[in-house]
Amino acid sequence: MGKHIIFTASFLISLAVNLLCLNVGIYNIPQHLYYIPILLGVFWYKRTGILLTVFTSCTYIVSVLPYDRDGEMILAAVVRSAIFLGVSLMVYILNTRNLKNEKNLYRNMERLHTILHSIRDGVIVTNVCGNIEIINPKAEEICIIADISALNKPITEVLNVYDEMNEKIIFQTPDCRNNSCSVPFSQSGYIITSNGSKKEVEVHIMPVLQADGMQTGNTIIIRDITEKKKVENQIRFLTYHDKMTGLYNRRYFEQAVFQMDEPSNYPITIMIGDVNGLKLTNDAFGHLAGDRLLVAAASSLSRVLKEKDILARWGGDEFIMLLPNTDIEEANSIIHDINRYNKKTFVDSINLSISLGYAVKYNNEYDMSAVMKQADDMMYKEKLSISRSVKNRTVNIILQSLYVKNPLEREHSMGVSQLADKLGVILGLGNSEIIDLRVLGQIHDVGKITIDDAILNKPDKLTEDEYEIITRHSEKGYQIIKASPELMYLSEEVLSHHERYDGTGYPRGLKREEIPKLARILAVADAIESMLSDKPYRKALTLEQIIHELRVNSGTQFDPEVVEASYKILTI
Repeated sequence: MGKHIIFTASFLISLAVNLLCLNVGIYNIPQHLYYIPILLGVFWYKRTGILLTVFTSCTYIVSVLPYDRDGEMILAAVVRSAIFLGVSLMVYILNTRNLKNEKNLYRNMERLHTILHSIRDGVIVTNVCGNIEIINPKAEEICIIADISALNKPITEVLNVYDEMNEKIIFQTPDCRNNSCSVPFSQSGYIITSNGSKKEVEVHIMPVLQADGMQTGNTIIIRDITEKKKVENQIRFLTYHDKMTGLYNRRYFEQAVFQMDEPSNYPITIMIGDVNGLKLTNDAFGHLAGDRLLVAAASSLSRVLKEKDILARWGGDEFIMLLPNTDIEEANSIIHDINRYNKKTFVDSINLSISLGYAVKYNNEYDMSAVMKQADDMMYKEKLSISRSVKNRTVNIILQSLYVKNPLEREHSMGVSQLADKLGVILGLGNSEIIDLRVLGQIHDVGKITIDDAILNKPDKLTEDEYEIITRHSEKGYQIIKASPELMYLSEEVLSHHERYDGTGYPRGLKREEIPKLARILAVADAIESMLSDKPYRKALTLEQIIHELRVNSGTQFDPEVVEASYKILTI
């Protein structure tokens, strides 16, 4: 509204002054006052301003008519009006072009602002003296600074990059005096932020040049590569290290063994160790327990290392050691030290045991691969000599762990063992088979060590998934017992003690004589002991109820011959 009033006022004043001057005979000066509304109209109203110029020019010509005597004033007024229109058009074109340039500049500035705020790299722009003129939010985040505190400060007060040798990287900035030009370059290093934290960065510097090639500043791109470096270091670490134990891996050892095969390291010993009972531990207590056993073995072996010694995980349950300047006497001492430490080390009730073998190379007559073969052969012989006792001891530990975990299992196993013994006598079995039945009663449910207590003792009905877990205990028990040299001959009976006489049992659906005889006897003893005992989901059954259940399931779940024998026990 204000510009309309100003434009109208300037037009009326110009007209009034022009008429006043014409009345007093002044003809050449007052018409220049019309430039004021003409310029205002073009600036403010753009194209409409040109029409206003035409209107102003016509007004000027009309105002001159009463004072024209010879036609010269009209001609001069027409010429001046043409000049008015020309000036108006020229100003309009220049103003339009200027406005367009301003819009483009604003648009470009907005784009630049958007780009600087959206890119994932930090951007810092410095002037000719190295003072910061622009800094984007990412650069503030990387350097942990505030925009206000960084602007107009020297770049060296905000960003200092150090290389791997902890040397400060000097930014090439133009000299304020001679405006010398620096060269683009890139550098990796680290920065110490304003809060003292360390960040790995990549820095790229590009000079800002004028059209004549003179430098006006620098554009600095800074990228935080801390996480990238962590991943690279992790990948580099895993290339030559075992993830679980943190020891060197086989790849590293194979390279190191030939690098160290030189006279200055003779005598050089290769020692190979194999963790005993790992598979049994995995089967009984789960792979996490097995992993803990491996970590404990790695710790045990690491204790004896000297500065130049190398310990690596060779694969699975095997470790290998490269011991330069170590002879037979010292190798035996190392094994003695390891074994003494292992006797005091337990993982989930399992005593740590490592079979160790070694071989020594004194000169270049033997190839290192042959020395490794000797060490492996010695380790294997050692493993054979102690494996039986270790496995038997481990099975006993597993049984004891089951009884500690669930005391009712001890009572159940002892009860089944006694009932199976009696059934064996009634069925006329030999003394050896009766002893086997007694042992089977104690070990048949060893696979339950792998089942969670909450499922074993659940008072409510089991879900399908829980029932599936329960049914797998005979397979788990089979794997555990099969690993024991002294008990492995009973593994089939442990696997089959939940088979049914009609072939609808688990895990293999065996029927009749396909089921081992001792397993058929054990199934009846197991059922009787279970029915005689209180359970979380029911009370113990009476003898009459038990006999009824056995009779109903004779020929389907149970062997009829064994059921008949059981009546003699229950009716005594």
